Amino acid sequence: MANNIHVNPYKHMRGRSLKIAPAVRTKMQLTTRHILAGCALVAVLIAIGVFLFLNLGNSHDILAATSKPLIVSRASGNWNASSTWLRNNVPSVPRDGDSIVIKSGHLISMGDHITINNVWLRVFGTLWIDNGIKLWTNRTSFIEVMAPNGIINGDNGGTKIVMDNRDVWNASLGPVNSYSTISYNEGVQHYTTLPVELVDFKARLRDQKVLLEWSTAAEINNEYFTLERSTDGRNYQSVAVVAGAGNTRELSRYNFSDQAPLPGLSYYRLKQTDYDGASRYSKPLSVSNAQQVAQDSHSSGMGSGNAENAAGLHVVAMGPNPFEKSFFADFDLSSAGLLTIQLMDMQGKIFETKTINGVIGSNRYEFNDEYGLQPGTYLFSIKQQMGGSKMMRLVKR
Repeated sequence: MANNIHVNPYKHMRGRSLKIAPAVRTKMQLTTRHILAGCALVAVLIAIGVFLFLNLGNSHDILAATSKPLIVSRASGNWNASSTWLRNNVPSVPRDGDSIVIKSGHLISMGDHITINNVWLRVFGTLWIDNGIKLWTNRTSFIEVMAPNGIINGDNGGTKIVMDNRDVWNASLGPVNSYSTISYNEGVQHYTTLPVELVDFKARLRDQKVLLEWSTAAEINNEYFTLERSTDGRNYQSVAVVAGAGNTRELSRYNFSDQAPLPGLSYYRLKQTDYDGASRYSKPLSVSNAQQVAQDSHSSGMGSGNAENAAGLHVVAMGPNPFEKSFFADFDLSSAGLLTIQLMDMQGKIFETKTINGVIGSNRYEFNDEYGLQPGTYLFSIKQQMGGSKMMRLVKR
């Protein structure tokens, strides 16, 4: 990989020196006000630039571990308050189809009944459900309580999480601690360790076949994967069993082609099974067999982010996610050229900007924390000088 070139995203301006004399005191005061106004204007332009970078255009997406719109807690507060959440740096509230993240250290309280469907909720902090309150959602929603401090708890007075009229959790059962998942089929599942760090899980229709691909950043006691298929997102049948890597800290890639996919809309999920028989599931992917063009869909229900394609830029793998001190990004380019790499927090503060020379084919970028990053959510972007860009979400432990 080519040497990294550090780029300072800020340009410093040096003002002209002013000679102060009693005779020109009024002029000096006007000039000072002009300078202050200019500084304020520069600050506004920088803020607008960061906002546009994060929000405009179709050349990049802000990705959680699914392609759902991302909304992240900004502070402790009530679920229904727009001051509690940020969507693309704009106050908002969660809605159907969102990927919802409660950040570490934040306590989100649910004081009213909530109905929200087709969501993926990841709890790194605390979700507190008041006495008798219910979270109503549907069977395609998925909830993860993330290590090390995630927790769902509430008053033991009819407090429940309900998926398609099925009680999947009641406060009388006690808190849901990390690491755990809540789903319609499996209810609450607890895991003492994360057996597989899934980087991505993709399903795409190509030539009337469904190509399933996934990769892992690490595996612990992983015996095998089972690929399952469904017509309704509820009743699944096995279509393939793929041997796992057992124990490894290296990147592992897997794939399988469903030669006879179901007509119309179908669902795929990945079941991971340990040597001791314990198993867990990824979030399902949907694939439509009615379309004749390649159609990608991304998900990771095992604790990692992922990436989609941009024009000429394909992020193959990225991890580990969450990371501690370092992470990597493997990506393919269809043409050589300069790339700009950036890492920023959810408020738009840039920690690293580098320019690298990308080559045709496989490339790798490795990040090592030299900034003392605090635990939380960060945005990592890769931009082509004359092409597309990709932005991915990472969690720092």
